[in-house]
Amino acid sequence: RLYMLKVTLPAVALVLAATATMTKSEATFGEKAMAMEGRKMGFLDDEINAGAVKRYRRRDLVNLLMAKHVAGKVKVTDAEIEARIKAEPSLDRRRALALIQRQKATVIAEEYYKQVYEESNVRKVRANYLKAAQLYRRLLNEPKMERKVPFIRNQQIREELSQQEKDIVLAVFNGGKATVKDWFETLGEIVPPRRPRDLHTPEGVDRLLEQTLKPLLLVARAVSEGLDKDPGHRSRVRDYEDRICLGAVQQWIWKKVEEPTDEQITAYFEANKELFRQGRKIRADQIWCDELATAKKARAELDAGKSFAEVKKAYSIAKDAKPMDLHFSGEGYFW
Repeated sequence: RLYMLKVTLPAVALVLAATATMTKSEATFGEKAMAMEGRKMGFLDDEINAGAVKRYRRRDLVNLLMAKHVAGKVKVTDAEIEARIKAEPSLDRRRALALIQRQKATVIAEEYYKQVYEESNVRKVRANYLKAAQLYRRLLNEPKMERKVPFIRNQQIREELSQQEKDIVLAVFNGGKATVKDWFETLGEIVPPRRPRDLHTPEGVDRLLEQTLKPLLLVARAVSEGLDKDPGHRSRVRDYEDRICLGAVQQWIWKKVEEPTDEQITAYFEANKELFRQGRKIRADQIWCDELATAKKARAELDAGKSFAEVKKAYSIAKDAKPMDLHFSGEGYFW
């Protein structure tokens, strides 16, 4: 019985193999066992996994903090809803309410953050701004790893900065600090086309630091209020860690599985054709017209026997559109 197994590496492989025929509760046990083994194997110590857990924990704590200090303060009156609908007649009452609530919550959240910032006693270590700028220029212009893109990759942040460089402090505040690593991680979360172009300057370093500080200050406030002890928060973080460990163990096992031979692949296909059946589908070409009158004219010419290709060439606004497969289970263009 699976629940009698001591969780060792061979047991993990057995659990993985058995999962395919388990009931839901048994599969849950098997996945839990693999997650436990992943913890023992140290997968949570991996910098990528540890970073993912840290970001998840931060988001959850900030959400709890906002729910506590912002959500209850958002009040919307019937008069405000009616005024919004009058200004935008396309809105229904539910949509108007949601828009007003979101706008008010944003304003209240920003005011609350200003209060947190002022009370956190932020002290910026401006003497280290030059070091951050130099490290930025180094990663951008002198990458150690082969890089075909013109921006800093997250892997560089992990591997090309020494621990001493990562630990350089750019700001301190009540309950924590912001380091060069935090600063670069903030940069890594910005899509490359929108990344600042002035990070080689003190002003650019400072602006990105302000962005870096926001989640750090909010998390420090959440911890100071004991929200990190919230049972729901702890459970959600634990579940997230389990998912990380489960995926890591699965990848570790799959790497040890030998590639099947062509003969094995063919034999499996022949024995399990039902698994590879494609759903009902049709291949359709389409004529897209810019107005109904043109579409009716095109349809009339098709009904009269003119070739589809000729009509498409004459009337379609997408003459180069290729035929596509349309599946019974999907809405696609014809929803």
